[in-house]
Amino acid sequence: MKKKGLFIGLAVVDIVYNLTNLPPEDTKIRCDDYYMSFGGPPLKAAAIYAQNGGDATLVSSIGNSKLGKLIKEYCKEKNIKVIDIAKDDKLPSVSAIGIVKENSTRTILSGQKEIPIDIDSLSVEDIKDYDFCLYDCNFPSLTPKIIDLLKKANVELILDAGSWKDNVSYALDYANIVISSSKFISPEGEDILALQDKHNISMVAKTNNDKPIFWCAKSKDFMGRGKLWVEPLENINTLGAGDVFHGAFCFYHYHKGKSFTEALALAIKYTNKFLQTPEEERI
Repeated sequence: MKKKGLFIGLAVVDIVYNLTNLPPEDTKIRCDDYYMSFGGPPLKAAAIYAQNGGDATLVSSIGNSKLGKLIKEYCKEKNIKVIDIAKDDKLPSVSAIGIVKENSTRTILSGQKEIPIDIDSLSVEDIKDYDFCLYDCNFPSLTPKIIDLLKKANVELILDAGSWKDNVSYALDYANIVISSSKFISPEGEDILALQDKHNISMVAKTNNDKPIFWCAKSKDFMGRGKLWVEPLENINTLGAGDVFHGAFCFYHYHKGKSFTEALALAIKYTNKFLQTPEEERI
């Protein structure tokens, strides 16, 4: 039976340029290697989850502008259901991204307007049948309402903690699993491993690009800590790697029923293989 996953947060149109180097300020360069893709942490994770057989629903502020319609068409193509909580048809988030493969770096201009969101259109009845929710906390002003809905519907939360945001403490207090980047640091200078006890989080993992992933589990069924190795890749476009990792983890842990550490290890392998596929073949 398919496990139903709810993916809440940003949906983004990405315009990606592959460059040999970034241009200096106030200059213009020609680039003949570019493409458009669809991203945002929950959208990419949902695409990975659905591609592998999971039942995915995206909750995001998309609207019905031309770009918004493109996002919805992409979701339909990838078998992702959509709950659009946009109040109007203004542009969704749009990013311009410069990739320098030789350095494995990316520079992102992320266009994120304060788009009006109708969170009240999402009810407990809408989400009560979902097995888990992945949330990226990119609707910070609405995080308390979103967490309250998940609590009332008894939907387990896995938090995608990329960077510290307003009201993220509400999500940490409810989360069962948190997968954070090394850039997720509290105002007091604490990373997710230090915050685990404070927020009573069962399982946490901290990623850091191609460096080892540190994990710690303090649930009633499993206690332990350790690290998992990540195979470094050279001259690779790593755009969206974290989002792919989160989607793969959700698939292995929830849909396949793998343990926390097994799912982490399998998600590492999945992401590594994904990054070695040609860009035009990536989802």
